[in-house]
Amino acid sequence: MLASSSERLFFRNYTFYRIFICLCLLTLFLLNLHPRLIGNENPDLFATVIIIYGAVCLINLLLFSFDIPGEQFKVLLFCCFLVDILAITLLSYSSGSAGNGLSLLLVIIVVIGSISMGASISTLLAAIATIAVLIRNSLLYVDEGNNHLLLTGAMQGVIFFFTSIIVQRFSHKLSQTEKLASVHATSLAELQHLNQLIVQRMQTGVIVATDQHNMKLVNEAANRLLGGKLDQSHMLPEVLQQKFDTWLNDRRQYQSTFEAYQSGPNIRVSFAPLNSHDHQETLIFLEDSRLLTQQAQQIKLSSLGRLTASIAHEIRNPLGAISHAAQLLNESEVLTGADKKLTNIIENHSLRINQIIENVLSLSRRQKAEPQTILLRDFLKEFRSNFLTSQPHAILEIQLNKLSDHTVTFDPGQLMQVLTNLCENAIRYSQAVTGEPKVTIRSYTDANNKLPQLDIIDYGHGVKDSMLGQIFEPFFTTENTGSGLGLYLCREMCEANHSLLHYQPDQHQRSCFKLTLSHPKKRWQPSN
Repeated sequence: MLASSSERLFFRNYTFYRIFICLCLLTLFLLNLHPRLIGNENPDLFATVIIIYGAVCLINLLLFSFDIPGEQFKVLLFCCFLVDILAITLLSYSSGSAGNGLSLLLVIIVVIGSISMGASISTLLAAIATIAVLIRNSLLYVDEGNNHLLLTGAMQGVIFFFTSIIVQRFSHKLSQTEKLASVHATSLAELQHLNQLIVQRMQTGVIVATDQHNMKLVNEAANRLLGGKLDQSHMLPEVLQQKFDTWLNDRRQYQSTFEAYQSGPNIRVSFAPLNSHDHQETLIFLEDSRLLTQQAQQIKLSSLGRLTASIAHEIRNPLGAISHAAQLLNESEVLTGADKKLTNIIENHSLRINQIIENVLSLSRRQKAEPQTILLRDFLKEFRSNFLTSQPHAILEIQLNKLSDHTVTFDPGQLMQVLTNLCENAIRYSQAVTGEPKVTIRSYTDANNKLPQLDIIDYGHGVKDSMLGQIFEPFFTTENTGSGLGLYLCREMCEANHSLLHYQPDQHQRSCFKLTLSHPKKRWQPSN
C-alpha cells in the first residue's frame, strides 16, 4: 500500500521546515557577525555540515515525485530524523558553548517524531537525541573544561524525554478523537445516504423549495406525479407555484388539490416550513388522491356490503312472491287486455328491482383483481368481435397505433367488463343524437406520463360541466331506467387494477372517457 496523501503532505511540510532552518543558519553564518554567534569554534566543519544537510533536504524534496510504499515511507522518515539529529549535533558542536541553543532544535524533532511515528519510535528518538547531546557536551568539556556543559546536557536529555512523554499522551488522545470523529462521520454519511434512499423511494412526493420557487430536492414520486418533467428545470411547475404562493400568503390553508397535466391524477398538495424559525425553505408533500379515494371507497363498500347482505333476503322474498303472483295472474283466462297490461308492468318492474339488487350486491361481493399481462392489440380485436356478437347493430371502430403492441397489466375479465359498459353507454348516446349506434376506441401512449391510454369516444352531446363531479358517484344517473352504478363500478375496477378512468372531451371536442392503464413493466400484487 502506498503512503497516504496526508503522510506525504506531512513529510513535504517537514522538509520545507528543514530547508528553512538551513537557510536561516547559513545566513547567520555568512553574515560573519562579531562576535560570531554560530560556527565560531570550527567554521569549516559548520560550513561543510550545513551545505551537506541542505543538499540532503533538497534530495528529500525530490522524492515527492515518486510513489513510496507505506512501510518504506516510515523507514525514510525515521532516517530523516536521524540525519537531522546528527546534523544539528555537529552544528552545535562546531559552535562551541554558544551552540547550546542549537541543541534545543532537537526538541522539535522529538515532537514531530512523537506525532508521526508512535510511542516506541518517539522514545527511541528522545534517547538518541540525549546520547548525541551528551557526547557533544562531553567533547566540549574535554576541550574547554567547562563543568556546566555536562549538567546542561543532562537537563536537555530530561527535556527530550519529558517532551516525548507529554506529546505521546496528547497525540494518543488526538488519535482517539480523530478515530471517533471518523466513525461518527461515517455513521452520519450512512444515515444521510439511508435518508436519501428512503425519501427517493417514498410513495409520497417530496419537494424542498425556496420562497423563490427554486427546487432544492425532488424525489422520484414527486417527479412521477408531476409528469416526469422536473429533471428539466429547477423551478416549480406553474400550477404548483400558484398553490405555493397561496399558502405563503395564508399559511392556514396548508392543503389543496390540483391536476399537473391533462389526464393526470388528482394530486393533493400540503406544505410545511422546513425550519420553524426560518421560512426560506418549505417542504411540499404530493399525494395521489386516488389512494385516499380508494380507502374511502373501501370503507363505503364495506358498510354497503353489510347493509345489502342484511336486507337482500328480506327484499327478495316478497319481490319473488310478487313476481310469481303476477306471472300466475297473467295466465288467467278471465283477465282483460288492460289487466294483462298491468301484470306486465308488475313483472317488468319486479325484474328491474331485482337487477338493482344484483348491482348493489355486486359492490360488496366484487372479486379482487387478478392481473395478467395482456397484449393490447390482440385484446382489443377480441373485444370487438365479442361485443359485435352481442350488439350486432353496433358500429365499433378500433384505432390502433404502432405503440398498441405494448403489453399492459390488467385483469382481463374486469377490463372486458369496463369496456363493455362504456361502449354500451356510448352507442346509446350516439344513437340518440346521430341515429347511429357508433363508438370508437382509440389506443395510444400518453405524451405526458408515457402510459398506455384508451379513449372510448361517443358522438352524443357529452356530459354537462355541472355533472362532471357526480358521474362516477354511486346511484347517480340521468336516466329513469338506470341504476347509477355502471360508471361507479367501472372506476372501481380500474382503480383495483392501478389504472385511472375519467371523463374529458378529446381534441375534437367529442365526448370521451379516458382510461389510463398502469405502466407496462409494473408488477404488483392484487389487494384483498
